[in-house]
Amino acid sequence: MRQALKVLACAALLAALGGCTHRVEVAGQRHSWTRPHVLRAAIAFDPRSLSPLLATSVYELDLERLIFDALVTYDERGHPVPDLASRVPTLANGDVARDGRAVTFHLRRGVRWQDGAALTSADVAWTARAIVDPHNIATFRGGFDRIASIETPDPYTITFRFANPYPPAAVQIFGDDIWAYGVLPKHLLARYRSLDEAEFFTKKPIGSGPFAVASWRRGDRIELVANPAYFQGRPKLEKIVVSFVPNPQTELVLLREHAIDWYPTVPAQDVAAVKAIDGVRVLMKPQNRFVSVAFNAARAPLDDANVRRAIALGLDRASITSALMHGTAQEAVADIAPIVWAYPRGLLPLPYAPAEAARLLEKAGWTMGADGVRHKNGKRLELQLVYARALTYADLGAEIEQQLGRIGVAVDLRGYSRELLYTAQGVLQRGGFDMALQSWEGGLDPDDSFLFRCGQLPPAGQNYGRYCSAEMDRLQAAAMGVVQPEARRRAYRQIERLLLADVPQTFVWWPGDPHAVNSDFLHFRPNPVIDTWNAFEWDI
Repeated sequence: MRQALKVLACAALLAALGGCTHRVEVAGQRHSWTRPHVLRAAIAFDPRSLSPLLATSVYELDLERLIFDALVTYDERGHPVPDLASRVPTLANGDVARDGRAVTFHLRRGVRWQDGAALTSADVAWTARAIVDPHNIATFRGGFDRIASIETPDPYTITFRFANPYPPAAVQIFGDDIWAYGVLPKHLLARYRSLDEAEFFTKKPIGSGPFAVASWRRGDRIELVANPAYFQGRPKLEKIVVSFVPNPQTELVLLREHAIDWYPTVPAQDVAAVKAIDGVRVLMKPQNRFVSVAFNAARAPLDDANVRRAIALGLDRASITSALMHGTAQEAVADIAPIVWAYPRGLLPLPYAPAEAARLLEKAGWTMGADGVRHKNGKRLELQLVYARALTYADLGAEIEQQLGRIGVAVDLRGYSRELLYTAQGVLQRGGFDMALQSWEGGLDPDDSFLFRCGQLPPAGQNYGRYCSAEMDRLQAAAMGVVQPEARRRAYRQIERLLLADVPQTFVWWPGDPHAVNSDFLHFRPNPVIDTWNAFEWDI
């Protein structure tokens, strides 16, 4: 009965998306299942809002950036390129102050909101203030909370000043870096005391972007249509239909039946099946993301760096990555991924060395017991490992449990919902764990200070492992105290070496981001942070 209902539900969804078509391909032409200039996509859930301030997932950020524009974005190779700005601020062109305390953006002229009003520096300044306004909830305020003053000498120039050097300002203040905040229309939103109350974001928000919301059926789909007055030219697509499909297996069925043209973030275990579908290709997007085992350094026995190192040496990260990620990830060396300009090339990962792991545990006083678990002063070496409930993390936890068991470390696996794990009163914030599977995704600036500085222990930041090192703080200050790239590169090389020595986390893999797309889908070139940065160029 359940299987019959699943088939009927899938059939209904297929019909709603335009039905099934025969797989007939004509050389040099579109496939028969392709709807010219109409892109059909599926994402995992219905966004609660299209407010850039409230976005909590890459799906919401991608949708938001179809509607609203950034000042600066990245191309598919991770190079900064202008969006609303007429050029990328740099030291060379004088838009970045040599002391790192100011950045100036020059706006393109002739940009208009989708209601016809002009977009000016007043909109940019107002949006920056709205992000840090305590009346508004904002998912992320990093960078904006460092702004000391804003100057708008004319409608097309805006300067952000900082009390202290802020090297990433050119790519993080309204840039598609660690968080993709688009500029908002002051003339439509300034009347609200709190943007959280604005229906503007839950019905038909008006932006300056290449697409406008035509309709939003909750629990079903969003339809967007081309903005004919877009400042980079009318988009080639006429319409984008984004359906909300929470079940990955249903998304796979829709892809097989060619009822969708784009399935972002395909689960690793489904990539082989997707590659076997006629007329579908898999594009692997690089990203600055890692999955790691984070240690609670404020809790014995993991307050001992030798114990942390022993656990890291007892994990065969290469074999784990190969077994679980099906070719979509590579073994990680550091928190900074190779796509980032400051990645310390030549850095070697900690080896898989179970004999050395056993020696370090013996040195720390943990001797093997008759039960196969190490003991010290009558206490078993049993560590709790927490993770967000998901198939990949459950499998990763099981692999870790098995491998650490071989060196005499017992692992107690605890799966939690993301809410219970990450919220303000969650397990990570309270420090109620020994080890945690952590997945973190950043922009292309190498700043990782909020993960490792002493001042970023919860609730102030995301240093969930409570790692605190005076040397780490010194190096982070050096990295963020200058704007010259080479000086910053040297500091991050030292930071990554210190992470390998102190082992506050052991980095398991750098995942790619597999996208399944109709082979007729043209000019899809996701950058390492945002998939939709060049949506005005897309066509099908």
